[in-house]
Amino acid sequence: MHNLRQFAAIFTLVWGLICSFDARSEQDLRAIHTELLESINLLKDKKYAEACVKLKLLPTLDESSNDPIVKQLQLNIYYIQGQCFAGLGLYDDAKNYFQVLIEEDPEQARPYLDLAIIHQYLGEFDLAEDIYERVLDLNSLEPDVHKKVLEMRKVNPEKLQYNLELLTGLLVDNNLVNSPSAASVVIYGKEFFFNENLRPTEANGVFVGANASISKLLDNDKRLSLKMNIASSNYLNKPDGNTLLVDFVGGYHAKLGQSEYGIEPRFASVSIGGEALLNIASLGARFTTFLNNKIRVSPMLEYAKYDYTSSFDRSADVIRPQVLVNYSYSQKLMIIGVWSMNLASAKEKQNSYTGLRYEIGTRYRYNSNLMFGADYSLNTLDFDEQLDAFDVKRADTRHSFNINSSLNLKGLGFPRLTLDVGINHFQNDSNIGLYANQRTQFYSLVRYAAF
Repeated sequence: MHNLRQFAAIFTLVWGLICSFDARSEQDLRAIHTELLESINLLKDKKYAEACVKLKLLPTLDESSNDPIVKQLQLNIYYIQGQCFAGLGLYDDAKNYFQVLIEEDPEQARPYLDLAIIHQYLGEFDLAEDIYERVLDLNSLEPDVHKKVLEMRKVNPEKLQYNLELLTGLLVDNNLVNSPSAASVVIYGKEFFFNENLRPTEANGVFVGANASISKLLDNDKRLSLKMNIASSNYLNKPDGNTLLVDFVGGYHAKLGQSEYGIEPRFASVSIGGEALLNIASLGARFTTFLNNKIRVSPMLEYAKYDYTSSFDRSADVIRPQVLVNYSYSQKLMIIGVWSMNLASAKEKQNSYTGLRYEIGTRYRYNSNLMFGADYSLNTLDFDEQLDAFDVKRADTRHSFNINSSLNLKGLGFPRLTLDVGINHFQNDSNIGLYANQRTQFYSLVRYAAF
């Protein structure tokens, strides 16, 4: 019911300490150690009855012993016995073993989670919820386990699940409104120079945002969800560069064997300098499957409508096929790859384009509190018709990368706070100098997990 790989590490530690025993104790502990490992392998193969029999035939340990190795072996036996009985459907017996483990070691999260899963399977959602609350209050709870508990709590068709995260921090930007990098452009052989108001402008700002989500489990295989993201960047000395993003994403998701498919409607609105710039409405279909225990693949097809409020000739209908691949190289390192195509049809054909986007990213968890990330993307845009002013078809190549670190402040006594520090860099190379620009933004943000 729970990942058993962690116990191999525990047994390895116990094995290393066995040498401190006398010959007779060592022989007994060798036998127990070997039988436990075999029981774990049987559980992985879902041979619950055989694993239970093997555990019943183990040599008896002295439960009154004060030796920490003997105590740990006994707790391991209890845990695997609970796993066996749960696998056989003997849930009351399994509950008893997990409850004993909780009483013996109330700071260990694993028995709580297995007990909660049994309550959920039996439809005892209130009891499962009480256990999850106890786990979330554990002082020893690691951030990744905390996240997993929040996901497990969602398996409750009787209750809405919701989360709220608040963000704030500082921004340093060297090109606030994506001004051209070039000092001039050439139109029909004549050079035109940009004045200072059209050149890149540096500014410092404050970021304020919120991420919220709500979901409802329809049954064990289907769920509805709604996510909202609000992001506001405010620059005191350049208010015309202030930006506001409001983004809503809905979803209907259903399991299909070991895979999942989903339908995701979306609406987003972007404002710059206090004026509406762009509205986006889209509908996407996604299918997610695992090729093996390390690789997850998510093909997606999306239709989006981009409406520019002040320049309707730029408004476009976009078809976007996309493939997302997640590769878990190890427990600490994940590699993410994205390929997508954009087919945009605008009201004015000179704004229609075909685009290809490639992205590669990594996530490295240094420890339970600290994670590093890096992303690079390449996006090419080839427009369908030449611009009248330049007598040439526009062709852009866009590069962007992000380097960031994320530190949970649990070590300082603030487990709900996370500090993010990073750099965003964007560069657009174009055959028309008017559209060539680059922008670098430094940020330092604090995230607060309200609930």
